[in-house]
Amino acid sequence: LREVLYECRNRDNPMIGATTKTYFKDVYDHCIHVLDTLEIMKDLLSEMTELFLTRSSNRTNETMKFLTIISTIFMPLSFIAGVYGMNFLAMPELKWEYGYPVILGAMGGITLLMIFLFKRKRWF
Repeated sequence: LREVLYECRNRDNPMIGATTKTYFKDVYDHCIHVLDTLEIMKDLLSEMTELFLTRSSNRTNETMKFLTIISTIFMPLSFIAGVYGMNFLAMPELKWEYGYPVILGAMGGITLLMIFLFKRKRWF
């Protein structure tokens, strides 16, 4: 459109009078203004899209961080529960009177220690 209006405005044509060329010049100026505005809006929209994608990515990263912390807390607890769920007869702590409370206390201590470390590093 810009090129067509430019040609109509500048080319000598006996069918286009001086008054019409003035109108073409005005229309050409309006066209340039509208196209510049569209270019600015396109850039703005592109920047807003990038901002949206960045915010979504940051939100996803925060969620992944939280899930990683929860998995890290439960991993040693799952290991301990797995070891004591194997039904071996030769496990001395199974016959010990305080074996169950000590293991539960150790699991709670590990959990509290990990939460403390994560809070200290400001991860949680």
